[in-house]
Amino acid sequence: MRFLASKTLAFAAAGALLSVLVSVFVAILGVSILSFRDLPLPNAGDVLVQDLRNAMVAALLAAFGVGLGALVRNQVVAVVGLLVLLLAIEPTLQALAPSVGRYGPFSSLPTAAADIPADAAGIPGEVDLLSPGLAVLAMLGWITAAFAAGAALLRARDLT
Repeated sequence: MRFLASKTLAFAAAGALLSVLVSVFVAILGVSILSFRDLPLPNAGDVLVQDLRNAMVAALLAAFGVGLGALVRNQVVAVVGLLVLLLAIEPTLQALAPSVGRYGPFSSLPTAAADIPADAAGIPGEVDLLSPGLAVLAMLGWITAAFAAGAALLRARDLT
């Protein structure tokens, strides 16, 4: 249990750090290109806020991934299963049952947590995303559920 908790925290920190590093690289490259073309630069404060939101979402998704990884040991099954959930099941739920699809952990909740409009993320317009704070709480619920199920499964595997 402690190992899984440590791994979850470590991966969350690594996800946030990687997101920050990518944001810094993109900012440097973006400012260089915009300056070279004499185009206006975006407000630095707005960019910083969005970059911090992205880092938080990366941390949440990394922690969720650890819980899912504890549930599914086979990497191929895990990757294919996640792609099916991300590309088929969650979009189908969003289209057929928008009130349920808004709680999806792969696109709806991360988009809402990052405070990105649904249409900008390719989510159907009838999906009413949660507020960023509620989306983070819902993601924490998904993380807790995956962590608890993964911990129970790891404990059961250790006993056999």
